[in-house]
Amino acid sequence: AVTAVTQPFSAFLLVRRNSPSSHIILKRMWSSGAQADSEVAANLEHVRKRIANKSDGRDICLIAVSKTKPMSLIAEAAISAGHRDFGENYIQELVEKATLATDEDSADEISKSIRWHFIGRIQSNKAKLLCTVPNLFAVHTVHNEKIANALQKHWLDLHGPDAQPLRVFIQVNTSGEESKGGCPPDEAPNLALAVTQNCPNLQLIGLMCIGKYSGAEGDASPDFTTLNNCRSAAADALSLNPDTLALSMGMSHDFETALEYGATHVRVGSTIFGARVYAAKASSPTDTEVSPKDSTEVVKASS
Repeated sequence: AVTAVTQPFSAFLLVRRNSPSSHIILKRMWSSGAQADSEVAANLEHVRKRIANKSDGRDICLIAVSKTKPMSLIAEAAISAGHRDFGENYIQELVEKATLATDEDSADEISKSIRWHFIGRIQSNKAKLLCTVPNLFAVHTVHNEKIANALQKHWLDLHGPDAQPLRVFIQVNTSGEESKGGCPPDEAPNLALAVTQNCPNLQLIGLMCIGKYSGAEGDASPDFTTLNNCRSAAADALSLNPDTLALSMGMSHDFETALEYGATHVRVGSTIFGARVYAAKASSPTDTEVSPKDSTEVVKASS
């Protein structure tokens, strides 16, 4: 269990220098007793209680999906609520936030202990950048051998053969929708074998899927059943007990259902941080972009 730290603060300020290549500077301002005015800590506690009611005493990793949200809200969750696991969809945004959180001049020890989970789509030409993320705890979206091999190469090159292997999940497209990433379910066992046999600097820890986004698209239960079946098939191929492989499934609107189907990791964003507002962006070949429909966490005002 993580003990919450209730040290007060006023805000985090993100200041971007004029040079496109310069780092974002994080300046933290502490107050003499003022509490953060957001409800992130309270929302986190509410989600934790909902998880406890559905988990039958199992240890569940709650990943607070913080994409597009400012460091001030992440800081509140980490400091006031004692939370450590955060998920991001965009590689560049993750690099910036993780770099800020580990900045020697401005970051505190709590921020430096954040465990970052990447839950967005990966382009092979961005695998090296992803491997530079400080405190990268797990990548949930390995969907083919090309991506696995790229992560293997860059993790080894950047961190050396003696480093902790990069934890990865195989993403499975359980619904067969083109808008969602992941390998076909029948390819999951072979991909699991490939990662285990050919990528010694990656540690396969589980499988991941994106269920139906809303009731209008249908019940997500079949997706969760399919991922369980994929886990069993992958475990057979690897001669493992299925329970040794994690299941990353469930978002703001369906994480309780996912827990009923055995989820070990749930990815909750808008229920904790509030609905997201996506600003218009100029397209850039260097950006890792996915539309809200393609994202791991889809935002609805009612979620």
